[in-house]
Amino acid sequence: MEIVRSRDLGLFAPNYDMEADEVEGYLEWLHGEHLPRTLVEGSFSAISHYEAIEAPKRFQLLEIMPSYSSFHSAGRLEAAKRLPASVAEMMALRLGQVRSHYAEVSRADGPAASGPGLAIGPAVCLLRFSVALEARPDFNAWLGREHFGEAVNIEGLRSFRRYLAVEGEPKNLLLYEFDSEEALLAGSVERTWTTPWAKKISPSVVHDVNSRVLYRRIWSQG
Repeated sequence: MEIVRSRDLGLFAPNYDMEADEVEGYLEWLHGEHLPRTLVEGSFSAISHYEAIEAPKRFQLLEIMPSYSSFHSAGRLEAAKRLPASVAEMMALRLGQVRSHYAEVSRADGPAASGPGLAIGPAVCLLRFSVALEARPDFNAWLGREHFGEAVNIEGLRSFRRYLAVEGEPKNLLLYEFDSEEALLAGSVERTWTTPWAKKISPSVVHDVNSRVLYRRIWSQG
C-alpha cells in the first residue's frame, strides 16, 4: 500500500436540498451550462455531482481544485463577476446549502483504482466528524497504521482520501470512492470501523446529523 501525501489539492463540497418541481430544470442548467463553464474558468480540475442514496440532503457536489488556495484566487473572483444574472436565480433554488472547503491530506488507491481521469467515481461514502484535541495523536496513529490498510483492501474501492476543512465544520472528512453503488452498499466501510483499535478510538470521534452519507453520481466531467 502506498499512501500519497497531499500536494495542496483542494475539494469544494457543497450539499443541499431542492423542491421536487424545480429539480428537472435546475439539473438541465447545472449539467448543461454552469458546471462545464466552471471547469473552463480553470480553478477546478474536475467536478462530480451526486444524488443521495442515504443522506439528509439530496444533492452533493465534489469539485476538485489543483490547489486548495485556488478557491480564493484572483482569477476565480474575477470570473465570478462575469457570471450571467441567471446564476444567482438558479443558485437560490438550493435549500439549506452547506458549503465546505477542504485541503487533501493523504490518499491511497484501492483494488478498483481507475485511470487518469480526475473526477471522483460513481459512488461515494463521506464521513464528516470532529476529533477531541487530546485524542488526535491516537486517532492519527490508528488512521495511518491500520485504517488506510483496511480501507484500500475493500472490494470495489477506487480510492480512500483524507481531508481537513479549510472552511466549514466539522474539520475532518474521509472520502471512500467506489466503482459502483453495489460495492458501496456492501457494508465494508462500516466493518473497517469495528476492529478492536477502531472501537478504542471511536469515543473520541464526534459525529453530527450529516456525518455519514452515501451518494450515487449523476454527472461528472474532468
